[in-house]
Parts: sequence; structure tokens; C-alpha cells
Amino acid sequence: VMRRYSKEPVASPPPDVPQASETQTPPSSSSSEQSPELAHSVDELQRVLEIGMRGDTAGLLEALKSGSEIAQMAAAHYLGRFGDESAIEPLELAESRWFPNGSPDNPFALAIAQIRQRLEEAAPSQPTAPDSAEPTEAAQQEPQAEPQTPPAVSGQVIGFDGTRLAGVEISVRAEGQTSSQGQTLTAITDDQGRYAFDALPDGLCVVSVRDPQRRIAETHQMVWAVAGQPLTLDFGGAASVAGAVIIDDEPLAEQALLLSDNFQNPEQGVFAAVMQTDAQGVFYCTGVPAGQYGLFARLMANRWTLLERFEADRSDVSLLIDPPAVELTVQAPELPDALEMMAVSLRYSPDSADTLAVWTGVKTEEPTVFRIHGVLPSDYTLCMDFSNGVRWMRNISVDQRAEQLFIAEEIPYGLAGLTGQFLSDWPEGLTLESTDPPVRVSVMPEPDGGYVLDGLPRAMYALGVTVNRLFVPYLEIGLYDDQPVVYDPDPQQLAQSRSPLYVYATDAQGRGLAGGQVWLADEAALYPAEPFERGYFVAAPPGRYTLYAVFAGYEAVGQTVELPASTIRAARDANNTVVVRLNP
Repeated sequence: VMRRYSKEPVASPPPDVPQASETQTPPSSSSSEQSPELAHSVDELQRVLEIGMRGDTAGLLEALKSGSEIAQMAAAHYLGRFGDESAIEPLELAESRWFPNGSPDNPFALAIAQIRQRLEEAAPSQPTAPDSAEPTEAAQQEPQAEPQTPPAVSGQVIGFDGTRLAGVEISVRAEGQTSSQGQTLTAITDDQGRYAFDALPDGLCVVSVRDPQRRIAETHQMVWAVAGQPLTLDFGGAASVAGAVIIDDEPLAEQALLLSDNFQNPEQGVFAAVMQTDAQGVFYCTGVPAGQYGLFARLMANRWTLLERFEADRSDVSLLIDPPAVELTVQAPELPDALEMMAVSLRYSPDSADTLAVWTGVKTEEPTVFRIHGVLPSDYTLCMDFSNGVRWMRNISVDQRAEQLFIAEEIPYGLAGLTGQFLSDWPEGLTLESTDPPVRVSVMPEPDGGYVLDGLPRAMYALGVTVNRLFVPYLEIGLYDDQPVVYDPDPQQLAQSRSPLYVYATDAQGRGLAGGQVWLADEAALYPAEPFERGYFVAAPPGRYTLYAVFAGYEAVGQTVELPASTIRAARDANNTVVVRLNP
């Protein structure tokens, strides 16, 4: 199945998938014309991908004879999957051309080994005569072996060409543990690529794959094992995501890429894979489960920048990512004398993680005009900060046009006000938020506990706090022109009016799931959960609720949960954590 994003997609299974280093240098911002060699390579990769997905052996053999090095490697990938004996000699010739030293793990040698293994398995077995027509007494009386307890988790690691990978490190870590706080379980795959762990730590775990030979991307999968039920967890193999990244007409060479199903904090994906592009910006990842994913690179101040959103559905996906650098001009109407436009920024969400990129606007000679340079096409939250403490927010889409203009028609200013005295300490303050107009105001006390807000637009506001990147409202306050409201909040008492719930979703075997909808409901209200770390977070008043979980491809779940009396910032524990198991 071909996925088309930006320009024509490409795929090229490289011989190695290097691991990314922890720190990455942002690519050069210099711009030049795309080289003819790169354009030709992209076209070749496109053709080989289409030929391979059609199962056209003759077309792959032709590419193996006359294509470029990367095109021949891609052809070897598919021939290893379904080629016959006629492909062995052309593969040997290609191997001698590109790998004259005979490296055993090059893609041509791997494809040859895979074909020969299929031929051996398909050959009819020769029966052997027994040594004796009658079984011996010892054979008749051989005792039965003691039944063995199956391992808690086991599986195989498979390369892009189907080869079982030996010598790959598998580790299991309870979430939140570090090497100094607790032991991490480790295993090494055998000559058949197999691994096993007899037991797993209780609760949320992350299984990680790291290959010293860089034959597979560094991969992380969240699991929450079902007690007494073995879990099979394979890595690599089918369902690949491949392509190339070009930034400012230059390949994004030797740079870290992160594939993740978590768009708010990609390093905390239920499934995540780290890979590194080659000199032509080509990347490759295998064994990607079905779902919605983002592909990220460290571009803006070494933070993760979303390059592309895509859907994987257990078939190969190819991407050519060549986004333009957009200049976005943000303009506000003429402001009252008492109001000043202080800052403008683009974020992936109002409360996006610190690891995600943020674009900051540059103020021009016009006091209400800011320009944001180097924006990649995507969906964002545009934030405009004003001198009255109001942050005006609007969801916008930046498209492929090189220069774009956004005009804010609303002015977040009015004659409403709110004042009062904090009755208890709460260092981070509270938040006042309205959806019409879409504004947010920070409510911070002075040293004496008092606070004064004025110049606010009239609206119905929710007073609450942001926890785990979720705004949790406590109560509503109506503010009107020339009618200042006095309210003395007690933040600690308000925090005790909401109890947190951490929800983790898995399939029936314990593999983590992502990309679903989770919410709490009772007869009076509905409380939507937001993705947090490798699960979901929601907060509501203590009480009994129905917890709903809906994930594509699985039966919807509704189960009763009890939220005990707590405080909004209570840490995750057994009393406020729920695991939801879903059946296909």
C-alpha cells in the first residue's frame, strides 16, 4: 500500500539501521538546489518500491543489474522475501560489486541466505530406516519430561529481510526505574533471534531493543503483563516505514529521527523507535504496529519537531518528506493605549511538553505585527501574549505556501476584572480560562497573597489548574464589564476537590495500546482524559464513575471505577491507577 505525503514517497531498506546518539546537532540552514543525483535516487527508490510491492521478480532482477547502490539494496530486500533460485547469482554479483570484502551482514548476503533457507525448507525430506523394527524396552519406558513453566515474555527479533537476528540486547524496565534505583532485566537473542524472560516486574514496563550491529532501529514497547498469562512480543519483521527527509533542499543526513504514537511527548510513546538517517537522508524502521504516528527530528533548539503525521496499517508505508520553510506573519488589529502585544509563539498544543519545538515570533517595527521564521507545515496552537496578562490562543493550520499571514480579529481586552486573596499557599498559582474568547490568564498571588486582574474581556471563565498538561477546572466565574468580581480562592482546598486517575490500555495479552479515546462519566458530567506518558490522565471529583475506552480495532470497554478522596497532584499509585484490557 502506498502512502503519499508531501512529494512522491520513497523507500529504501538500508543494510544497517544505525542507532541515534543522545545529542544531535541541528542541520545547517543553508539552502541550495537539490542535486540531480539525489533526485534520480529518489525516483529509483520509488520505482523499486512499487515493483517490490507488486511482487515483480523480473523487475527486481532488472533493478539489481542496472540500478544505483541504494536501489539495488532495496531490490535485494524484496528478493530475499520472495525470490527464487534464479535470484542467487545476480545477488552474488551485486554483493561482489558493492561489498567486495564479503561483509556477512550486507543486504545481498542476507537475501541469498534467506532464499537458500526457503529452498532447503521446501526440499522433500528423506525418510531414514529405523535401527530396529521393534522399539527397545528402554525406549518404551523412557520417563516423560517434567512440564516447564512458560516464560513471562518471549519473542523473536527479525531483520528487514526476514533474517533472525542474533546478539540483540533486550531489556525490561519498570517505568520510573533507573539503574541506580532498581535492577533492569536483560537478555541477548540466540542464533534464531529468540529471547525470553521467566518473570517481569509488576505493573507498567517498557521492553527495549538495542542492536550493537545496528541491523534494527532502537525500539521501545510498553507492556503491562496479565498475571499468569505468557506474552509473545516480536520485534522487527514486516510492516515497515521507510523514506527520506529533505530540509531546505538538502538531505537531513546523519540525524536522529523518532517515530512515536505520542504526539504530546514523543519520547513517552507506547511504541517508539529511534533511527538515524544516512548520508542521503534515508531512514528505515520495521515492525511498526498499526496506528497513528508522528515522525520527529531535532530541528528547533535541539527539540523534537514534527515532520509528518501518518497512519500505519500493517503494510509498508513510504514517505518522502520535503517540507518548505514557511514565514508566518501574525498581525493584531490596532490596540487600545492601555494594551501592548508582548510576544507571539507557535506550539503543538497549549501545554505541549518541554521536549517539543516552539517557534517564537520576532517583533517588527509595527507594534502589532510579529514574524515567525522557518515554520514547518502542520497544525499548531498560535499563542499571543498581551500586557494585561492574557494569552490569546487559536488553533491554526500552516500549509505549504512560503509566506502566510494570520490576522487576529479579536482583541483580548475589556473592562472586566477579578481580585481577591489566596487563602493557602500554591506556588504555581491558578489559571483562568475561557473558550469564547479563547484566552488563558495566569492567576499568581503577590507576596502578601493578594492578586488583581483587570483589563479582561467579559466572558464565562473556568478557574482551575494545569496538571500533567491537562487543564482541570474547579469552578466557573462570570466576569462582566465594569463589574469587578472579588473571589478569595483556597488552592489547597480546591486541589482536594479533584482526584486523579491514571489509565493504561493494553490488548488481552498485555501489549500497550495508543491512539484511543478514554473518558469518565456519571449521570451529571463527562470528564475526557488526555494522553499522558504512556497512558492517559483524567481528574474528577471523588466518587463512582463509568470508565470508557474506545480503540480502533478493539471492542469498546465500559467499567465501573471508584475515585477515592485525594488531591489533584497525587502521584500515581495502586489506588488511582487502572489497567483496561481490550479484545479485538
